[in-house]
Amino acid sequence: MFNNYLQQQFSRQQLLRVYKAIYDSKLRYGIVNWGHASEYHLQPLRVLQKKAIRSIVGLRAGASTVQIFGKYNILNLDNLFKYSAGCYVHRRRYKFMHVRSREGLRGGDVLASVPHWTRVHSWNQATFTVATFYKGLPDHIRGSRKFGCDLKLHLLGLRVHCLH
Repeated sequence: MFNNYLQQQFSRQQLLRVYKAIYDSKLRYGIVNWGHASEYHLQPLRVLQKKAIRSIVGLRAGASTVQIFGKYNILNLDNLFKYSAGCYVHRRRYKFMHVRSREGLRGGDVLASVPHWTRVHSWNQATFTVATFYKGLPDHIRGSRKFGCDLKLHLLGLRVHCLH
C-alpha cells in the first residue's frame, strides 16, 4: 500500500488524491452491475479499501475505519454501490417510471419500477435492486437539484444539504 517513505514524502491530502485516483476509480468502474454480488466476492475488495485508508492515515492494522471514511468524505464499498446506483437511476429516472392507474378522477400514481422484471430473470436483479434503493430514498433527496451531493451526505450520515 502506501509505505512509510510515501507518508514522509507526501502530505495526507496528496495521498488521499492518489487513493481517489487509483482505488476509488477502480472500485467505481461498473459497480452498478457488480456491487450487489455475494459477500464472498465483495469481502476482498472491502479489505483492500480499508487497508489503503489505514495506510494513508497511519492507523495500525485492524483499527476501525468507520470514522475515517466520514472524516475524509470517502464512501465505503457498500455506500459507493448505493451512491453509484442512486445516481444511475436518478439520471435515468424517467426510464424507470411508469404510471399505475387507479380508481378516481386523477390519472395515476408515478412509481419507480423496473420494466419487465420477474423473479425468473435474475440478470435483471441488479436493476431491480437499484430501483428499489432509489424508491427508498427520502423525497427531499430524490427531488434535490444537487442529487449527488445530497445522496453522498445522506450515505455518510450527515443531515446537511449541499450549499453549492
